Formats: sequence, C-alpha cells, structure tokens
Amino acid sequence: MIKREDVVEAINKMSFYLVKSCDKNGKFKYRINKNPTIKVQDSYNILRHAGAIYALTDFSLLSKQAHDYIRPTLKNSKKNCVTKIENYKVVLSTEENTNKNIDSQVKLGANALGLLALLRYENYLKTNEFKKLQKFANFILNMQKSDGSFYSKYYSKNGKDDSWNSLYYPGEAAYALFMYYVATQSYYTEYFNCACGALIYLKSQREFIDTNNIEADHWSLIATGYAFNNIQLPEIVSHNLAYHAKDIVQSILNNWDKTKANSRTCQISTRIEGLLSYHPVAEFINDDFNYVFEYIEDGISFLLQAYEKRGSYIGGITREYNPTEPNDRSEEIRIDYVQHALSAMVNFYFLALKKNYWTSV
Repeated sequence: MIKREDVVEAINKMSFYLVKSCDKNGKFKYRINKNPTIKVQDSYNILRHAGAIYALTDFSLLSKQAHDYIRPTLKNSKKNCVTKIENYKVVLSTEENTNKNIDSQVKLGANALGLLALLRYENYLKTNEFKKLQKFANFILNMQKSDGSFYSKYYSKNGKDDSWNSLYYPGEAAYALFMYYVATQSYYTEYFNCACGALIYLKSQREFIDTNNIEADHWSLIATGYAFNNIQLPEIVSHNLAYHAKDIVQSILNNWDKTKANSRTCQISTRIEGLLSYHPVAEFINDDFNYVFEYIEDGISFLLQAYEKRGSYIGGITREYNPTEPNDRSEEIRIDYVQHALSAMVNFYFLALKKNYWTSV
C-alpha cells in the first residue's frame, strides 16, 4: 500500500522543483541534464511552459502559496506569449520566445493549456471574470473542422495548418472548452458542443481499431472525466464519451508491461493521469475501477522511486528511470516530465481520499 506521507512528500518536492526552476521573470528552466558532459539545447517550449503553470494550479488545490508562484509565470506569458490574432487571443510561439528558428505559430494545445491555467487562476481569485477569457476559447472554436477534428497549428503568415496533427491537442482543447463552459455557468453551448464533437470524432476514428493499438490519449480521458464530474451530459453523449474512454483505458492496461519496460517516466505519469480521470466514468458504466486502481498504484509506486529525493535536482524526475540501455537523454530533466508526475501525484492524493484508501486498513 502506498503511504500518504510519501505522496505528500513527492507533491511538495516536485512543486519545489518547478518553483525553483522559475526565474524572477516567470520563465522556467526548461531542460537540464544531470550529466555535466552533455550540452543542453538552449530552446524553450511555450506549450510546456503553459503545462507547467497548469501543474502548479493542480498543486494550488493543496497549497494557497502556489498562487504566489503562478502569478509571475502568467505575467511572463502575457508579456512574451499572449497576443491578438484577428479577433482572438492566442498563446504564440515565436523565434524570440522559443530560441528556435521557427515561423510564428499558435499551437492548439498551448492555447488550450493556457486557457486551463487562466480559468483555474481566475476561479481561485473568485473574480468570476471568465468572459475576458472568451477570446482564447473562441480561437479553439475557430480551429475546429466540421467533422469535429481540429487544425493543430495556426501560422501568423499562412493561417490554419493541418499538415501535422498532435495526438494530445484535441483532448486538451476539449478539456479547456468543457471547463470554460462550466465556468461561464452554461451560457455558451457552442463550447460544450465543440468539446463533445472533438471527443466523438476521436471515438469514431478509433472504434474499429484493435484495442491494443489505440493511442494512450490521456488528455481525452482527463477531458471526459472532467465532463462526467461537472456536467449533466445528454444520454447519447455520455454513452459515446464513456465507451471511448473505456477503450483508451483498456489499451493502456493491455500495454502496461511494455510501457513500464521502456522506463520512460513521462509515459508512466501521463497514463496514470488518464487512468485516474476514468473513475467517474467507470462509476457511470459500472466498470471495475478497483482493477484499474491496481495499475494506478503500480504507476505511482514507480514514480515515487523515480523522482529525485535529495541533492541539487530535488523534486525533478529524469526522462528514464533505471534504463537497460541509457543514452545521452536518459538523465535529462524537463519541466514537462515534472509537470505530469506532479499532476499524477496530486490527483492520486485526492482520489485516494475519496476512496478512503488510507483508512481502509
């Protein structure tokens, strides 16, 4: 059985790592390598900047102090990343803020994660000024196609682009729109419809795929779990979303041994995030969540071993843990590795409380 004090310690240390990695201007130290002989690229990823803020908002559910750290990161985002395009607000990746030779672009996922972080922050402040975030949400609406899928990127020069598609962006977008729909007290049904359409489209693309080969789309699971927890879903929608989620979960479980053998910490963390979000869905369709929870415990146990408990990198987590064939990136620590491990720990903590996990023996 996983000890409560071990989970709390991991949450505190992982949060400390993100806070320590953030400079006074609100920019994170994106990537380091524990091996001093390996040169680290001086690049930055705006999507993962937004993801790290999102993880700190997870931590803020346990610690009010977290908001003191979130504020400068949001200030940095507004100063260096947020801009207007047409009549929308967007999180823009440029050559200047990424240190990469790229054309200025908006990643659908970055806009979604930015909106999620801002919604949670406004909710904490209890301002109820969610309407001022509407232009972020409207950009996501504008990126959806008629079949429910999305354009993954918007280039400042050439507009919408679907020459490359991300596995995770649609789930992130659906989650952000569900949260915006709830925050605005269900006034704007187009956001709900867009989010549902995105997930139902994904279901339609996966329903004839062998279960073992369905992608481990944890963001779709997170979006679905949030919807079941916070929205009264129409019957046809709840049916479609629930069985899509069940298929993703089954694929994760079927491939679990292979995933662990890869020793990649972020793959473990994201899958645990997804499995944790399945709980309200499992209750709805009377699926055996206790069986799923055994895999969650296994993943949390892995992460509790893998993260840095002391020293210069305390709270960090390397790309791989005890790999059989280490390489130059095995000892890399990146903010998104920590971000996902932290979110997995926080959400495990709350689900364990809900299930009376620590008082059941």
